[in-house]
Amino acid sequence: MRKERLSLRLSQSIIITIFVLQSLPLFPQNQAGVVLKQAVSGPYILVERSDWARYDNGKYTGHVYRESRYRLDPVQDPAGQRFRGTVYVFEETLRDLQKAARPLDDIIPVDFTLSPSGSMRIVDDKGYPQLRNFPLFSDKPLRSGDFWVAQGERIVDPRNDGNRVKLPIVVEYRFLGEESYKGENVFRIQAQYATRYKAVSRSPQTNPPGAGQGGSGPFAEASGKHVVDILIQSADGRLVLMRDTLDETFLWPDGSSVRYKGFTLSFSESFLPFDRSAVLAQVTRQLGGDNSQIGRADKAGKADSAGAGSGGAASGTTSTAAAPASVSAAGEQLRSDGNFELDQGFMGAAPPSAASSGGSVPAAGTPSPAAPSTQAAPAPASPSSDAPAVAVVDLPAQNIEVAAVPEGVKLTVRDIRFVADSDEILSSERGRLDIIARALQSVAGAGAAQPLILVEGHTAAVGRPAGEQELSVRRAKKIVDDLVARGIPADRFIYKGWGGTKPLADNSTETGRAKNRRVEITILQ
Repeated sequence: MRKERLSLRLSQSIIITIFVLQSLPLFPQNQAGVVLKQAVSGPYILVERSDWARYDNGKYTGHVYRESRYRLDPVQDPAGQRFRGTVYVFEETLRDLQKAARPLDDIIPVDFTLSPSGSMRIVDDKGYPQLRNFPLFSDKPLRSGDFWVAQGERIVDPRNDGNRVKLPIVVEYRFLGEESYKGENVFRIQAQYATRYKAVSRSPQTNPPGAGQGGSGPFAEASGKHVVDILIQSADGRLVLMRDTLDETFLWPDGSSVRYKGFTLSFSESFLPFDRSAVLAQVTRQLGGDNSQIGRADKAGKADSAGAGSGGAASGTTSTAAAPASVSAAGEQLRSDGNFELDQGFMGAAPPSAASSGGSVPAAGTPSPAAPSTQAAPAPASPSSDAPAVAVVDLPAQNIEVAAVPEGVKLTVRDIRFVADSDEILSSERGRLDIIARALQSVAGAGAAQPLILVEGHTAAVGRPAGEQELSVRRAKKIVDDLVARGIPADRFIYKGWGGTKPLADNSTETGRAKNRRVEITILQ
């Protein structure tokens, strides 16, 4: 009996101890509180993914999947921490994002400064970021359970038709303390705000012929609610994860409405290891160039940078002038910061057969039967003092130019031949596509570094803008399909068509039109 009583007391003591331990915070809270600060200093990627049910005029019309992917670099600025980069916007994506190449809705430059409290000043406002001054931190020390209120702003375009409206938002925040998330120390914050908007009085709008449901122009009223869970890195305030659960409705002057109900996930990640100089050298060699031309392109880029004043130094980004490549005497291996090994062919596997690719693909590391001559083209003078130098290598025998650009390494495939007014690639292009696939495989498939590949289609401008735009999208997609058939995973690609809106030469001559008919393939950093 005595043993049973001792056992009972011991069990009760263990239960009480466990209860007390579970009640304690994972990290002891500073009695004076925590002052939240935004102190991100390095480059990073911010991804926003939305999964919403859509209702038009009260009727469910399907799910909407959207994604915005920001690539941001720090820039030196005396006014504060400044970020400059690009946002890739997917208007509507597939549910399974891992198995298909994704069409881009737009590619938009972004430029803004960020204060320690998280307030944002847009340098050149093109509608992104769409959520501003959010989260906005209190300047007072916070302890678990503390509240504060701050004002932010949203850019809203519910029909994704270019009719953007700025919505002021008043946000209530609650600090929930510190915890561990995937091995990182993070602070958890909960926020909520209402969607309330009513435009100044306008005359009612009517539907234009063929417009279908809903009127045109910006919405007149909006209502709804957002509840947001936020995790930020305790060390520097960088956003780790944010889940925004929303239900809001937009109303147009003609009485039509759109409602969205669902959630948006936002998260950031550091850049994958990417040595632009090594990738430039590797791709050039795989396309038939040689290492000496890379060196000459590098000198041209550096000379141009010196002539432009501060050059890339002021940008705060990695220099884009390619350093002379380090290649062994046998030309066997080229490493990028030890993170992945280049020049290994098709991810260590045998190259695709001629039957599967539509042509013959030389083995990785094997020179082309007739190595084309190459010439280094110096980069044009930088238009501004903070624009980085660009190293360019021209391969006239392949009619391909390779350049180190701020986004990564770009291949410009000039005068690519399609059947007239079609996305069918002429059989004479198979050899070039085989070589391009080999070059991409040599840098884009090994180890942890797996950059996205952006394919952009351009046409000559001959007076049919709508048709040229649609054709350029189909041609970009066709190039992606052919590269996927040669062994590159489909989910590595994103693509965009520009029609004839970005000419390189005069469209009034056949020579100029040939230069404008091109495909640009960028291995994104």
